[in-house]
Amino acid sequence: TKLFTNYINKIGVEYAQKGKGVNAYPFLDRYKRHIEKKYGKAHEYYYRAVHNLQLVLEDIGKLKEAEQILKEVMEIQRDSLGEEHPIYLRTVNSLAGVYFYMNNYILAQPLAEEALRIRKKKIGENHPDYINSLTNLGLLLTELGRFTEAEETLLKALELFCKNEISASWSLLNSIGSLYWDLGVFKQAEFYFQKALDLAEQKYGKEHPNYARAIGNLGAVYSDFGLNDKAETLLLKANELLEVSYGEDSPQFWNSLNSLGVLYK
Repeated sequence: TKLFTNYINKIGVEYAQKGKGVNAYPFLDRYKRHIEKKYGKAHEYYYRAVHNLQLVLEDIGKLKEAEQILKEVMEIQRDSLGEEHPIYLRTVNSLAGVYFYMNNYILAQPLAEEALRIRKKKIGENHPDYINSLTNLGLLLTELGRFTEAEETLLKALELFCKNEISASWSLLNSIGSLYWDLGVFKQAEFYFQKALDLAEQKYGKEHPNYARAIGNLGAVYSDFGLNDKAETLLLKANELLEVSYGEDSPQFWNSLNSLGVLYK
């Protein structure tokens, strides 16, 4: 029934919002399959179901599956909605994010740039979606080693958040921290990672994986700059939280464990 189907989706979304992707996945996957059967793939409900499922697939490391469903739905949206439609651009941006997590920056970059260019044209620089696209491109430029461009892009995003009195996203603060970490600028890296941690606690709470990631990032910076006592406290806490959220076989937990291993060398 419709009521039961909506209930399945509601449970999946609630698990996802709490950072419990492993629990969310079977509910959101079942909901997507039901929506596909009832409405077909060229439907707003299906697009929304794919979007929610893709976020969870990213979170639990099923990146090939996320890539597959996004590529398929992007082609459908291009034909049915056009390349300047907000839903199509959201999918383009999501696929760029999946390639980023795959470390396939060559495929990620043109998609991120396409989303940014069209969003600037259609909705302007002051819209949150444009600022988020700018943040994603800045993070990508950091990974490509284009640090000057990355700094300019990320600080521009921060300026636009402040100008429009929008709370800066956890992702943006974390990205700026990562940039300065890569550049070896400890004070700036610490400052932005601490702001990201404070925002994660405020927005998600202390049990959420994003809070664990924020603690882990700050701990890794302390480790890198030789502040081992501070680093150990934070990394142990991050490790504990990520084990609870993802389990001891997950890449998130093992990456955290690796940071501890580096500290104890």
